[in-house]
Amino acid sequence: MDAYLDGRLNEAEQTAFERIVADDPEARADIELQRRIDAALRREFAPPAEMPTLWTNGQTFPAGQLSPPDGTVRRFPRRPVWALAAALALAVTAGVYLALMSSPPAVTPIVRQRESFVEVRERLLANRFEPDWVCEVGPKFAMSVYWRLGQPLLVGAVPSGVNILGWSYCNALSPETMVLLTRVDDRPVVIYVDRKEYDRSQPAPEGLRLFRGEVGDLVLYELTQAESPSVLPLFFKPEIEEGWKDISIYED
Repeated sequence: MDAYLDGRLNEAEQTAFERIVADDPEARADIELQRRIDAALRREFAPPAEMPTLWTNGQTFPAGQLSPPDGTVRRFPRRPVWALAAALALAVTAGVYLALMSSPPAVTPIVRQRESFVEVRERLLANRFEPDWVCEVGPKFAMSVYWRLGQPLLVGAVPSGVNILGWSYCNALSPETMVLLTRVDDRPVVIYVDRKEYDRSQPAPEGLRLFRGEVGDLVLYELTQAESPSVLPLFFKPEIEEGWKDISIYED
């Protein structure tokens, strides 16, 4: 399970593991719990913010609260789920752990096989470019990323011509990769979001451009037909306000 969550399995091993997990509800529950414990540890030991920068295809774009890549990969040794849960309870008090256990996780997608960014885009276009989950930009949008990837994420003022459609999911960087479907001047633009520790390079496809950015502990990619990124510069890491953690992402 550790190797799977860290993205260290090769494609054949990952496919075999996901096939087993798909038929084992107890194993899926253990994996979900481990992901949430990992997210709690990342929040507990998060490094301080650094000078903002957006990095795209070797160029640098000023982007408000985007932070530059520093090459740091934060990993935490795992114990069996029950042992780590007990350790976490002792470290951050039983109240924090109980809050973690009672908090709603983000919408969990069907386990998918590994896909490239281009394959994900083609699949979405074949499905009429409709998201799995429509969510207006706001606290629920931010917390959907927080519960899945351990950090809130928001989009700032949306300029004319940019339309945020909603979220889908894929297995591009890891099984937890989130996909934001957008349209810019009525052209499909796909944003991929995951934790930086799962980042891996992908080739820019012919006829499209791939831009990369970072926001805190998250890495973002924009796959577009345009000459420059239109959506990446809009992202920032918000402060979690009072009551946000009580928001249910399952309710309208």
